[in-house]
Amino acid sequence: MVIKTVLSGGYDSMRAEFSQRSKHSRYNCYKLLGFDLLLDADLRVHVLEVNARPQLLDDPVDRAVNRPMIYEMFRIVGYHLPVTCFFPYRNQSLGSDDSAIRRLFGNTRRCSSEASLAFSVASEMAFERRVYSKYQTLGDMMKQEKFGEAPLADEGRDGYLDAILEDLVTCDVRLLIKLEEERSVSRHFTRIFPTERTHTFHKYFIGGVPYYDKLLDAYVSRYGRVPEEGVERLRELCKNGVHI
Repeated sequence: MVIKTVLSGGYDSMRAEFSQRSKHSRYNCYKLLGFDLLLDADLRVHVLEVNARPQLLDDPVDRAVNRPMIYEMFRIVGYHLPVTCFFPYRNQSLGSDDSAIRRLFGNTRRCSSEASLAFSVASEMAFERRVYSKYQTLGDMMKQEKFGEAPLADEGRDGYLDAILEDLVTCDVRLLIKLEEERSVSRHFTRIFPTERTHTFHKYFIGGVPYYDKLLDAYVSRYGRVPEEGVERLRELCKNGVHI
């Protein structure tokens, strides 16, 4: 129901909004929707309305629901700290007690010096703009054109399901990195699109299935049940610098 509602009512407008607000980068690109649902006597779900800018109130009930939801949403969106956050530590003596910083970043190991601490934190947490860049290489443009033209486009899902994964190019890898990053940080959220079964909703796309939806469909169909294999493939591509 949620997928059909988004595809029929707001997909094109949201794509246009994202394109306008983030012309050169996919970083910090998200949309929070508020669904008002009604259960009838037979427990059937009905959509009453969808709020594009839902209110996040601060009363006790809303806090109990909204705060955990917002916390995980920001984890999924993937905010990064700019490297400039670490500049002040260059001229400050941290001494031997760096516990506050390590608590802040969680996965940062204890370091013996101020410089090594700043480098460790920055290397693990800092923002890398190239991973989110929308810049397309010649290989990206040629591949997207290939899968948008006949005969592959006329073959439907069979025309791309295996072939589109044979040679992953720069923008492919960037998108799939984000897909796996979202999966790895999700705790209470469950992805509803794309999954191994959501290709049945492709018929609702006006003007054909976009290239990246084909790519995501193929990827989750092959690696959805064995995500570690997908991650390992992406890791090897990143080692070769394909993503940047």
